[in-house]
Amino acid sequence: MNNKIILSIGVITYNQPKELRRLMLSVLPQIEPGVEIVINDNSDNLESESIIRNEFNSPYVRYFKNKINVGSEGNILLATERSLGKYVWWLGDDELKPGAIAHVLSIIKNNPEISLIWINFEVNGLLARPLIQDKFFKDRNQVVEEISNELGFVSSIIFKKEKIINISKEDKDQFIGSDFINLYLVMHILSQDGKFYYVGHPYVICYPRPAEKHPYGGFEVFGINFYRIVKNFEAKFDKKSIKKMLAKNFGYVWRGILVCWLKGYDTPKGKFKTMFRLYWNFPEFWIAGPLFLMPKFITKFIYFIYKKVLKRKYT
Repeated sequence: MNNKIILSIGVITYNQPKELRRLMLSVLPQIEPGVEIVINDNSDNLESESIIRNEFNSPYVRYFKNKINVGSEGNILLATERSLGKYVWWLGDDELKPGAIAHVLSIIKNNPEISLIWINFEVNGLLARPLIQDKFFKDRNQVVEEISNELGFVSSIIFKKEKIINISKEDKDQFIGSDFINLYLVMHILSQDGKFYYVGHPYVICYPRPAEKHPYGGFEVFGINFYRIVKNFEAKFDKKSIKKMLAKNFGYVWRGILVCWLKGYDTPKGKFKTMFRLYWNFPEFWIAGPLFLMPKFITKFIYFIYKKVLKRKYT
């Protein structure tokens, strides 16, 4: 590891040249000595490479075009391995607000014992978390209780690289294909001794794909795989904290997939029986189960009431 590099920004991209350009326009002007950008390109065309070579040629930028498409999980692992800094910041095709990198460097330099930093983000003008002040988390249990559903968002995570170099290939391989290898790495970091920091200002702007264009994995990815990764680390956390984390995730998952199903973007595919076996003892299971099992036209009517009469805006 290059001791001169404090922070590596590992950019993970795949066939999104416009988004990559937008990200680089927000990141490169903020780069200063001690920071590098490591671009990991899974694209099957030359457009993204051309943008980096011609528009963002810089000594602070290292570009890698993967010989084969290694998938999003493989790209996350490669971005981590190729990073030379003490800390790694994964970035998808999002955008950084001015001052983001300087703020992160200040935190790291003043608190070298920090293992993980979580950064608030903005989606469609709305904050992911309402707290806008910085703070230290009390412990790992507070992390999973407060930001459980946001821990899977790649662009919000900065971590000390030494905290994951002891993971064996066998341990990582058991969760390759889960679509949540990043969550596995974060939970591994949290399960160790260290300090964990919350950045309240939304320095990251997230541009989610429209629901109809999002490759949903249904219950299998967002429910079952999430559950199994979290339970893998249960012994390192307070059981009540893990239960809260899983319950909160289940609430978001069944609502999100139900809405996408009713709008015609997706079907609630993916191992119902396994999902229900894992979550039957969560109170919201007894709301979710009937809604998915009853005739679709009835569920649509209930959803109409939920939105129009109760003025809910869950979409």
